[in-house]
Amino acid sequence: MFSIDDENYQEFHFLSSCYGEGITDEKIYSLFVTKVISELQTPISISISNLGKHILNRYGIEIPPTFIKEILINMSRLQKDVFFKKDTLSLKVIPSFIIDCTKEQQEKLDYDSSLIFNEFNRHLNITKNIKINIRDFNLAFMVYCKMILKQEFVHTNTSKIMTDWIYLAYYKKDNSDLVRALDRMIYSWLLYTYYYSIKRSQKKLYGFQIVFDTNVIAYLLNINGNERKYYVEYLLNKIKANNCTIIINSFTIKELNNLALQEIWWKTGNFSIFKVWKLQNLQTSFTRT
Repeated sequence: MFSIDDENYQEFHFLSSCYGEGITDEKIYSLFVTKVISELQTPISISISNLGKHILNRYGIEIPPTFIKEILINMSRLQKDVFFKKDTLSLKVIPSFIIDCTKEQQEKLDYDSSLIFNEFNRHLNITKNIKINIRDFNLAFMVYCKMILKQEFVHTNTSKIMTDWIYLAYYKKDNSDLVRALDRMIYSWLLYTYYYSIKRSQKKLYGFQIVFDTNVIAYLLNINGNERKYYVEYLLNKIKANNCTIIINSFTIKELNNLALQEIWWKTGNFSIFKVWKLQNLQTSFTRT
């Protein structure tokens, strides 16, 4: 998994597709979904839950499964070679629109990174009569990114020079191509940092009470398939993290008992609907009304 502490800011350059267009969660999440799909080996058959876990492991970004589902549904409606059924994405080949999008993103990255690197080395050659390699350049640029976010960093001689150079580039604005390249590179890294660190550490919702109806409990008991169960488990983890209380009313208990007799008994031979109350391993408190 990537870490924002590594020199990997270029890996997030695909997020610069939003530059100048404004952002929404759906747009950002769609970019992550498309990016990860482009990296998978075909033929592809992957569930929503596994795709979400793949994105989390790859980029450290947690996308709610309902978002992923909506993105894949819209994708399948617009693209005839994208098949989405029973919460599973199926692809024989990577769709051409994803290939074209990935190619365009890579071309923009190559252009921006080369322009910034070459212009900075030209500045160093003129002012210091030196040049640096790409690794030293990446280290210096990462220091600059951390500095503008007020994160912990240690300046190097190169990063100090780069900081002044970037400031002058924006101040003079005599090289519009360079300024736009810097904008896209910095913007994409800041956007990734926001979704990686800031957005997922939002204010906790302590004290909320959440009512679980029969359908939600049925999903949790895997009556409607693994993906529906995953949705509820995802929700339970969020409830646990926010120290909220789950309420199951008496009517739901009665419905679940009936459901247990009709649908579950034959599977277990020894099932009690009150196993619902054993969700204490999730450290979630349930209230019956």
